[in-house]
Parts: sequence; structure tokens; C-alpha cells
Amino acid sequence: MTSLSRLFDRLQKRLRQRRQQHHAGRASGKLKVTRLEERVLLDAGFGINMAGILTLNGFDGGDTLTMEGNLGSTGGPASGAASFSLTDGVWDAADPDLANPVFSLSGDMKTLTFDAPGGANAVVVDANSASLDGVGTSGSGLQVSRLEIDNGGQVDLSTAGNNFGHVSVLADSLTLVDDDGLTIDSLDISGDVDITANGNITDAIGADIDVGGQADFDAANVVLGDNAADNTNFGSLSATASGDVLIAEDSDMLVQSVSGNTVALSSSGSINDASADITNDITANIVDLNAANGVGDAAELELASTSISADTTSGDIDIDNQSVAATTVTSLTTDEGAIRFDQSGGGDVSFTGNVASTSSTPNAADITLTSTTGLTASEVTTAGTATSDITISAGAPAVGMNSILLSGPVDAGDGDVRLIGSGTINQTTA
Repeated sequence: MTSLSRLFDRLQKRLRQRRQQHHAGRASGKLKVTRLEERVLLDAGFGINMAGILTLNGFDGGDTLTMEGNLGSTGGPASGAASFSLTDGVWDAADPDLANPVFSLSGDMKTLTFDAPGGANAVVVDANSASLDGVGTSGSGLQVSRLEIDNGGQVDLSTAGNNFGHVSVLADSLTLVDDDGLTIDSLDISGDVDITANGNITDAIGADIDVGGQADFDAANVVLGDNAADNTNFGSLSATASGDVLIAEDSDMLVQSVSGNTVALSSSGSINDASADITNDITANIVDLNAANGVGDAAELELASTSISADTTSGDIDIDNQSVAATTVTSLTTDEGAIRFDQSGGGDVSFTGNVASTSSTPNAADITLTSTTGLTASEVTTAGTATSDITISAGAPAVGMNSILLSGPVDAGDGDVRLIGSGTINQTTA
């Protein structure tokens, strides 16, 4: 067993060295599919060892690889069978490793079938020498614990019945459907990503996710970038969950459309509307936004939520909440920025937490709170070395019963406080 462990360790080290330009540290137990350059005669080399590592060589330039079958993924049967079909190219029937009874070729030598009692717990498609045109699944899909694709071109894994435990993909684009939960080890996609899972979409600790285009996730829960070792970046973001969406991005975040029960988004840069339109960007019962350089500072965020908090280290906050129900705002804070919050959906709004801004530039820390109906504020303050103002307004001119209720201090320092209401204006405490 010790010698097998040493062999296993050496194989792992070799795989890491060969793939260090893109993704280091791949996991064990892999089926590896390696393409040759177009000028090289097609061949195939296969090998299986006790660690469950299977190696295949032999695509031609510009081929598309299609995968179908079952390789004993988590929760699947112990035995496994899978077929790998090439567009244009053929597998080499003369390869001596094909004498192994677990391999068989179709009559046209385009499809290689792997059928072994133990299956293989991973598939690796490695096209580092020259990119494939595409990688896809077909038929009843592919069930495998781990799928890794390097230089896969247009990757379409949307076949019903697909079931992957972990995925790592380097490609031009990615479409993926999974029968249950999915863990992302790494994504390096120059274009768009569309991933749908019947369970949760999560990432491994230290996951590296880089999407140049729009990233779209649909799952029970979506949790990405939640570990300090993760590196997560999207061109723009969409996510839909029956449960929660919890995503941290290591760059500016551009939100297309995000919905769930609780939506918590954080960014090491700013969080803004990707489309700069007036449609809802985030729909959830609870919305928690945290950024370093502004929330809606470049393009106002439209929300539909009944509980909101938004905090940024610096930069402006600009939010339009379109909820028709009563809304509670638990926190709105920024240093070196202004705050603008508009409750436009028709529900009353209560600012139960601190609303605070500071700035060293005149009027750069202005606070403006508005509501088309009633508004209650417990503590609103603006401070800094320069004067800024606070404006609170509530109610449409034709709706006289709407009011402003100040249940705590409203302090603009040397600036002005403006209270504008079509109904009553009351203060319950000094």
C-alpha cells in the first residue's frame, strides 16, 4: 500500500507540473484525454493504474469531443461505462493498449468506449497543445465525480442526466446542467457561463473563478467566493436561487439580475447595475450589500426587498427600492460619499439602523431619503471636515396622510436639514 501511495503521489506531482500554466493542484483519480497537434498521426495511448487514473491520447486539430455514459460518480453505480466520440478524427485501433478488454472501438473508429467494473472517478480533457473546437455531452449524459477541461473551445454540457461532483473548465464559453449539487474548483472562461443545478452551486476552498462575460447561475442555493482563499471575478452577474445567493467578488461587481430569499453580495471594488436601467437588479426578502468603493455609485441599483442593508468603505450609495410592501433599512453607511435612497414601490420605509456619511469635500456627504408613502428614521447623521446636508421627504402631494416620523437624532452638523412631507412631520425623541 505504501508503494502505491508513492506512485500516486508521483503521478499527482506530474499532473500538476504539466498543467501549471493554467490550474495547479488537480485532485487524484483522473481520466485524462490529451489531444495531439494536427500534424501528428492520430494515435491513442491508454493506461489504468490502482489509483484509477486513465490516460488517453488522440484528437486531431479542430475536433469536437462528445462524451456519454456513467463512470461511477458519487451516488452512482459501482461499475462504469462511457463513450468518447470524435468529430472528424478517429481513434487508432492499432494502439496496443486497446488489447485491454475495458476498451472497444466503433466500426468507424470514431467512438472509444471505456467499460470497467470500477469505472473512473474523473475525466480530464487536456487540449493545451491546441484548443478543441468544442466539448459536449449527449444521450443520457455523463456521470462522473470530477470533470476537468483545458482549452475546450465551446463547452456545452447541457444534456439532461449529467451529474458532476466537481468541475474545472478552461474554455471560450460554458453551458452546464447538473442533476444535483455542483462544486466549482476553477473556471477560466473568456466568454459567458450558464450553469444550472438541481442542488446547490458552491466552490471549493481556494477556487479560482474568472469569467470574462456574463456569469449566470441557477440553483437551490448559490454560494461563491465565501472563503478568503477564493479568487472570484465576473464580467457581469446573474443568479437565481430558491434559497440564498451569497457571492463575494474580488473586483467591481456588475449586477444583471439576482434573486433569492436572502441575497448577500460583496465586492472588493464597487457594486453597480450592469445595464444602467430601471428594472429590478436584485429581488429578495433580505438584501445585504457590502463594497469597498461604492454601492450604485456609477449606476443606481434597483431593488425589490423588505429588508436592506448597504455599506461601503468609501464612495456613494444610490438605491431605489421598488417594493410594494413595508421595508426596513437596517444600515446605510459610507465614508467619503453621499447617500441616496428612494422608496418608490409604495410600501412605507423605516430606517431602523444608522444612516451615516462623512466627507472632507463640501456637499459630498449629502444624505437624501425619500418615500412615496410614509418614512421613519431613527438616526441620520452626516459629518466630516466639510458641510453636507440632509434631506428627508415623504408622500406624494395628493396623499396627505403620509408622514415623516423622526424617532432619533437627525444631525447635519453645520449643514442643513430639510424635512419635506405632504402629511405630518413628527419627532418622538430629541
